[in-house]
Amino acid sequence: MKIFYDKNPLFIALLLLFTGFSVLNAQSVRINEFMALNQSVLTDEDGEYSDWIELYNYGTSPVNLQTWGITDDVAEPFKWVFPDVTLEAGEYLIVFASSKDRDQANGELHTNFNLSGSGEYLALTEGLGTTVTQFDPAFPEQFSDYSYGFYENEYIEFGAPTPGAANNNTANANIPAPEFGTKHGFYEAPFQLVLSNPLVGAQIYYTTNGSTPSKNNGT
Repeated sequence: MKIFYDKNPLFIALLLLFTGFSVLNAQSVRINEFMALNQSVLTDEDGEYSDWIELYNYGTSPVNLQTWGITDDVAEPFKWVFPDVTLEAGEYLIVFASSKDRDQANGELHTNFNLSGSGEYLALTEGLGTTVTQFDPAFPEQFSDYSYGFYENEYIEFGAPTPGAANNNTANANIPAPEFGTKHGFYEAPFQLVLSNPLVGAQIYYTTNGSTPSKNNGT
């Protein structure tokens, strides 16, 4: 059984820290947030819930992204290349990782690959070939409608994604472990299993088929 918690009105996610990333260049653009399993958060122009990658220019000057690349293959740093798009200082840009391969500067941007929910290599490369941001060897396993983003010099998991806006960690918190009304073991007669949590207002989602519990999956 896998356990997942949700506390209203804020969505509480388990905080996952991951050190296998790097921001490697003086360029002021980074991969700021992404979602590999978009089920209900953001639709593209076709009305589909495609994977997405958010870039952010945290500098004070505009950056032209023409000839920059995004890739999920370490051997192919320019797997998908940006058109003539300028990211202004403080501006966010959503690129859908949908495999639709759309690169018109005046339209919605779509890479020619999807993101893997089980985790994979991901990198942003500037036009001269320098890797600006990379998850090497891979970003960690992702969960439906969770995003993974930059916050206070590290990447963490967000239960309240913010595509196109500043990342907000107020909805994330460490939470107590679940409490089981019956100890684990073997029993001859059936019984009702009671799950509880000392956190006031917490909700516990569970599944019995091995799938990952979430707001949209499980009981």
